Amino acid sequence: RELERKNAESAALAAMGTLTTGLAHEIRNPLNAARLQLELLQRRTNRYMKAAEAEHIKQPASIVSEELTRLSSLLDDFLQLARPRELEIRPLSVQDILNSVRRLEEPVANNENVSLTCSVVPDDLMLHGDMDKLKQVLINLIDNSLSALRPLGRGSIRMEARAQAREAIIEVIDDGPGLPEGAAKVFQPFVSGKQMGTGLGLTIVRRIIERHGGEVTLLPNPEGGTVARIIIPTRQG
Repeated sequence: RELERKNAESAALAAMGTLTTGLAHEIRNPLNAARLQLELLQRRTNRYMKAAEAEHIKQPASIVSEELTRLSSLLDDFLQLARPRELEIRPLSVQDILNSVRRLEEPVANNENVSLTCSVVPDDLMLHGDMDKLKQVLINLIDNSLSALRPLGRGSIRMEARAQAREAIIEVIDDGPGLPEGAAKVFQPFVSGKQMGTGLGLTIVRRIIERHGGEVTLLPNPEGGTVARIIIPTRQG
C-alpha cells in the first residue's frame, strides 16, 4: 500500500509539475500587477481621503492583500513540490542544523511567549543531507507548533536529536493542544489546520525527508502536545 501511495503521488506530482511550470509565469505576472495596483490604491487613499473615510477602504484592501500573499505562497509551494531542485548532499553536523534553526526561530517564538530549546546526543552526531532543505523541514515543523500554541498564549518547543543504529532521530516536541482530528491526513496535499495555510507545507516536509531516504511522522506527546519525528539515515546509499 505504501508503494502504491508513493507511485500514485509521484504520478500526480509529475502531472502537476508540467501544468504548474507552464502556468507559473502567467499567474505570477497578474499577481504582481494586482499587488502594485493595491499598494497604489492604499497610497492614494491615505493622500486624498479623510482618516475615517480611508479606514473603510483600508479594511477590505488589507483582506485582498492577505489573499494575494496566500496565492503567491501557494504558487511557490506548488513549484517546490512539482520541480524540486537536486539535493546538495554532504556531511552535516546535526548540532549545527538545530542551532542554525534555533537562531532563526527563537526571536519569533519569544515574541509569542514560547521557549525554544535544542539538544543533541551525542553532540558530534553527523548525517549526510542537504543543509537548506533540512532547515526548511524543521522551520516548517516549528511554525506548525507555534500555530498550535498561539491560542494558549504560551508554551514550549524542544528540538531533540539522538543517534539510533545507522539513523538520526530528530524530534520537534511541543506542549500544545495535541494532534487535531484527522491528523493521519495532514501530510496529504491541501490538508491544513491553519486558517491561512496552503495545505502543502507538510507534504513538502514529507517529500524532502523521503528524498533523504527517511520518514516523518506525527505522534501524540505523552506529556501533552505533539511530537514530529524524523528518522533519517546518517549516510546515503
